[in-house]
Amino acid sequence: STPPLRHVTEAATFDAAVHRTAGAAASAPAVAPAPPASEPAGRVEFWSAGLPAIPSSEPAEAAPRQIVSADVLPGGDVNANASASSSASMTSTAAVPATYAERMRARLALANRFSAEWARENSFPALCLRTAAWCWLALYVGGVAWRAVRIVQARAALRTLMAAASPSTDGVLEVDAPISPMLAGLRHPVILVPAHLRSFTPTQQALIIEHERTHLRRRDPWLRAMRLAMDAICWFNPAMRALGARLDWAQELGCDAEVLAQRTPAERKSYAAALVAQLKLQAQAPHSLALAFGSDASSMAQRIAAMRTGLPQHGRTALPFVLTGVAILAAAGVLLQPALASQAPVAATPAKPNALRAASQTSPQAIAWSAPLDRMRISSFYGAPSALRGHPHGGIDIAASRGTPIHAPADGIVDTVTDRWQGQAKYGKVIILRHDDDMQTLYAHLDKQLVRRGARVAKGDIIGYTGATGRATGPHLHFEVWDRGAQVDPETVLGSLTANATANALKGRATR
Repeated sequence: STPPLRHVTEAATFDAAVHRTAGAAASAPAVAPAPPASEPAGRVEFWSAGLPAIPSSEPAEAAPRQIVSADVLPGGDVNANASASSSASMTSTAAVPATYAERMRARLALANRFSAEWARENSFPALCLRTAAWCWLALYVGGVAWRAVRIVQARAALRTLMAAASPSTDGVLEVDAPISPMLAGLRHPVILVPAHLRSFTPTQQALIIEHERTHLRRRDPWLRAMRLAMDAICWFNPAMRALGARLDWAQELGCDAEVLAQRTPAERKSYAAALVAQLKLQAQAPHSLALAFGSDASSMAQRIAAMRTGLPQHGRTALPFVLTGVAILAAAGVLLQPALASQAPVAATPAKPNALRAASQTSPQAIAWSAPLDRMRISSFYGAPSALRGHPHGGIDIAASRGTPIHAPADGIVDTVTDRWQGQAKYGKVIILRHDDDMQTLYAHLDKQLVRRGARVAKGDIIGYTGATGRATGPHLHFEVWDRGAQVDPETVLGSLTANATANALKGRATR
């Protein structure tokens, strides 16, 4: 495969900018021969081209703003390890390549840089990682769908049994099928008993029906439905299945203890005998969606032992706390996920600058501009490579919980309010502001937009709220800055953000 077409476009834009600045003749050849090996060493500074301009109601100048610097060595090579002190001259517009050969070497250096980044991000390990991620996603969705199909089939089977049942006593339905007595349904639960229950003694029948009514008083059907939902979501986790089995066992023990409270030893013995008889008569296991009286053989001995001894069961007391803890952990995992990073902000020493990286010195606008969020937690820097995006990051990502207010960093006019920026939904809800000096700012993945196109906003005004619309891994703000139609590093107007960055963001910044 070949590098993206934008590399060629950037090189062509660069050549035009150099000719325009230096006053070179418009008739310069499109292709120049390689420079001679005796070319003296020198210093090259050139304008870097930007990405396609943001659609706007006003025309934007094509002149880029950022400057990239590199050392030219004898023989036409470019030194990629220039010292950081040389970057101070990047903000000057006076130094322009003096010869066409130098311009060609600078163009080649820019193209080689983007080609190397593209090759690294599309390397075999990166492709394997993306493939593995998509395979796991497909497997997970398939597992959830399989569990959902099983639940639907179970509901259909229960409806068939209830349709074939006939009323027996108050709130009890009787069906001629070798099933276990069970409590079925959520909105209108009913007790479903088999016809062979008539062969039990009246005391045993009364105790069994009381067992099912105890499930209803304890709201066990709704707890079981929550457990089945969690089991479907975490189908790949064996610990979740084991926890579900223990929960069912605790519910049965709790009902047994409540039914047999203040009962005589003879009644306890009769209740245990009914449990054993039911296990022998039922031809199929209790249905997964219903709370059944009959147990499997593995838990039979424990239930009978508890019935005979009358020991208090602590499962009922601990059950609400266990379910509350599971619900809190699940909510934390879903709602509090970070945006592209999972570590707390840390301060670190800035990485060694690369001579071919765009300069990010603070511009005069940074003095007047304010941060778009009250709490800045950078999870991805401008220009950071990503195997998921397939190209260097065009802005910064600021991790924030859903609904965090977004402030206008400077006075401006609302230029764009859309849900499909550049015809794509991956950016989610987007707002673009136009500021003075042909500067523009973009805000993506918003949960809500509070402004309309053409409205004037003042510095600090709330224009929207953060969210995770579009293609996003979690709630965050994607923030971009454009200068005369070219993307620039937001740090040029906001100042250094290193102290507010996560460890993953600093690591990605060091490798760009």
